[in-house]
Amino acid sequence: MRLRIDSQEAKGNAIKCLVDCDVESGMQFILDDVDLTRTAAQNSLMWMIYTDMEKTAINEFSGSTKNEWNEMMKEKFLINIYERDINTKGGRHLLALQELGGAGKDENKDVHEIIVYLTSTTRATPKQFSEYLDSVMTWCNDRAITYRHPSDLLSRAMGATWSGSFK
Repeated sequence: MRLRIDSQEAKGNAIKCLVDCDVESGMQFILDDVDLTRTAAQNSLMWMIYTDMEKTAINEFSGSTKNEWNEMMKEKFLINIYERDINTKGGRHLLALQELGGAGKDENKDVHEIIVYLTSTTRATPKQFSEYLDSVMTWCNDRAITYRHPSDLLSRAMGATWSGSFK
């Protein structure tokens, strides 16, 4: 039996399971940290923003698709978050890609582009992804790029205590 404790209710259920277990049965309980990944709300907000960015007329980025925006923003922000948080799923994956590629950004542009492409937002923790989205939104705001951010989705994606700025 595996128990995922990601809420107070789940914590209560796990405690009840431990209290009620038959010690004679020889059960083994293993506690392990799990890297939670970005939420569906965070992913929805990201693609909503990239869809709106696709419509922008910024000189050097005019005509970029939402997928191209995704790659540009991963390179600009997500790689740095993963490099800083090397002991997370995303950080370990990035490190493995860099070791396989054997080259950093300045050493081999083709290898670096492949590393960016293979670096996935799906490996980001909710906290890392909130930071990533905040960086993307700040970048947009600095360039007067407007994007949708429905308050209910923004609250679910960034958390009720988020105090970032947006347009």
